[in-house]
Amino acid sequence: MGGRIKKSILLIDDDPLVLNTVTRLLEKSGHIVSAFQNPKEAIQEAMMDDFDLVISDIRTPEVNGLQAIRYMREMRSQQGKDQIPEIFITGYAAEYGEDAQKLKPRAIVHKPFNLVDFIEVGTVLSR
Repeated sequence: MGGRIKKSILLIDDDPLVLNTVTRLLEKSGHIVSAFQNPKEAIQEAMMDDFDLVISDIRTPEVNGLQAIRYMREMRSQQGKDQIPEIFITGYAAEYGEDAQKLKPRAIVHKPFNLVDFIEVGTVLSR
């Protein structure tokens, strides 16, 4: 049902292996993925394009995923646009978990994750 609908997904992760693997899997599931290692570049892309879902690593250099999501939310609010559903991915749950929970994302997925389950979460939550 919902898995058949093509989604436009903004993906942010500074680990090239994770970025490439998740991108390939999402694309194989029929989604369009704009993938970025640098959150600043992802923010710029979010200002120019609309997405159905944002998936962001929490711990990224310079601007972390939490800061990037806060900025995107503020920017969209100022533009009168609806908020985009978000999923955080992290290998550092203890360090950032509480701050991530405060933002009330649709999901927080802990690394390492089962890729099939991850695709299921992304597909269901991006509707």
